[in-house]
Amino acid sequence: MNLLTRLFALHFDRSFSGKGWRQLAWLFGVIVTVFLLIYLVSFAFIFPEPSLEEWTGIDKDVPMGRLLQLICLFIDPGNIVEVPPYLRWFSLLVVVLGLILFCGLLISVISNMLERRVERYREGDIVYPLQNHIVIIGFDNMVPTLIQQICDDTHYGNCHILIQSTQPAQEIRSKIHTELDAKNEKRIVVLRARRDSIEELEKLYTTKAREVFLIGERNEHDHDSLNIDCLKKIVDIHKRCNKCSLIPFTVLFEYQTTFAAFQLTDLSAEWRKYIEFHPFNFYEGWAKKILVSRQYGKGENCIEYPPLDREAITYESEKHVHLVIIGMSRMGVAIGVEAAHLLHFPNFCRDKNIKSVITFIDENADREMNFFCGRYRHYFEISSTHYYDMSKDERHERFVLPTRFKGKDADFLDVEFEFIKGRAETPAIQNLIKE
Repeated sequence: MNLLTRLFALHFDRSFSGKGWRQLAWLFGVIVTVFLLIYLVSFAFIFPEPSLEEWTGIDKDVPMGRLLQLICLFIDPGNIVEVPPYLRWFSLLVVVLGLILFCGLLISVISNMLERRVERYREGDIVYPLQNHIVIIGFDNMVPTLIQQICDDTHYGNCHILIQSTQPAQEIRSKIHTELDAKNEKRIVVLRARRDSIEELEKLYTTKAREVFLIGERNEHDHDSLNIDCLKKIVDIHKRCNKCSLIPFTVLFEYQTTFAAFQLTDLSAEWRKYIEFHPFNFYEGWAKKILVSRQYGKGENCIEYPPLDREAITYESEKHVHLVIIGMSRMGVAIGVEAAHLLHFPNFCRDKNIKSVITFIDENADREMNFFCGRYRHYFEISSTHYYDMSKDERHERFVLPTRFKGKDADFLDVEFEFIKGRAETPAIQNLIKE
């Protein structure tokens, strides 16, 4: 008996904690059960049929009349005044039960359904079957600006923008609120979910979307691998769709090595049969704007950046470029890697000692150097580098030889890296850079 009670209580709690239709189903089930019990008990009493009394003046029990009178008493307490005196106590019981179930529980359940609906919307738990919409998977600092650009672009029209993220929906709406006006803010739909679940990804209706941006969450250590796994699951969803066009997918990769792997290889060849795949790296894009195109914006708002060499370095020149990057963040690393592609000058052909130098300064330069050398290990197989530990009062210098090749087969590149551990504002590091 205790087991049945616990199972019933568990099922009841789950139902009432779930969707609104389950609560209504339970309530109507209770109402029907109670009314059937009342109807069975009513056979112990004689119920008059009003229409027959008016014509014959005799009490005659008619089943349909009994049912109608019980329904009227159950849903409207005012009908108790028309009940004969010998049925008043039984009718009072019917009326009280009707008041509890209809006026009490029914109103409470409906109010609770509306409150939970509002709560689920605020928390981003409601799924809408959208079409021709924009999907943004993940949320980080660049997403509000991306949404602003989408809203300003007439190419997208007034389509809805669906954002899926594990972050609180209210927090996302607050950040977007500062970027959008009231009209465009109505286009935003937030869904709280994980991008590594195929069930959650199906709720995005990507097969009916106009375009998808796979951004990822902020501060993720396995950001790129999660984005790749998410993309695989979405491709599986599109495989099952018979009439699905090639939806444009713009995928963010935080690490340049991951981005380069998809640019230089055919890893995404199978995916491109089902989606229009566009990988991009935010930091590399900005590095190219600063170092290659050397401008951002248009017209009066255009910002121009100077070239790395400032003035042309010719074959006879004795000058070289020394680029100092403070901080080995992803942006700093992207600038360093892009600069390594650009800092090649003809005077190196005349004098092998005139090399371009790229110096990273970071408090964790020892650890970041290991990461950097691991990602670009082929470069450090043939090139040496300098490491300086300036985190303490004493200066410790270490010359790191090429990891694979030696002699004539090594150190033939015209770009070399330096890593300095410490804070850039310290006099020791500033004096080292001057040297």
